[in-house]
Amino acid sequence: MNHKGTVVIETEKLILRPFIDEDAQAAFNNWESDERVTEFLRWPTYHDVEDTKRIIHEWVQQYADPTYYQWAIVLKSLNEPIGSISVVDQDEKTDKVHIGYCIGSRWWHMGITSEALIKNGRLWRETYGSFNYLACNNGSSQCITYRTWNLCLEKVETHVVLVGADS
Repeated sequence: MNHKGTVVIETEKLILRPFIDEDAQAAFNNWESDERVTEFLRWPTYHDVEDTKRIIHEWVQQYADPTYYQWAIVLKSLNEPIGSISVVDQDEKTDKVHIGYCIGSRWWHMGITSEALIKNGRLWRETYGSFNYLACNNGSSQCITYRTWNLCLEKVETHVVLVGADS
């Protein structure tokens, strides 16, 4: 893989970009304090913006590592992050990239995660080098939308592996 770190990606409706410390309040308001979102994730609902500030600052510090991938999902019409998409695991021996994502529940069922995943998958194929498997999850097999994965499989032209919460 040809690692280049978290680069800015743009789609019709979205900008996927590195987080900045100033994103903390929007992240807290839009998904990290949303119990509907965190029900399907491996971390608890945040009840204090200070927790969000801490985690985003940790992410920002890791951007110096070219193998670190953590994007803010920014809705252009809102001009603030509504979620995140990241590489939670990668295996260069098997050319597997495992993508995790979450967005605020107000933006569910609007095609946003499909758009972000498809563009992110294409980025991996075109910029970072080919990969054999794109493993994806949003934290829970109960909430996976198979339509999203089928679209991703078709548009990215790779094997998509669905990963549930217990994987």
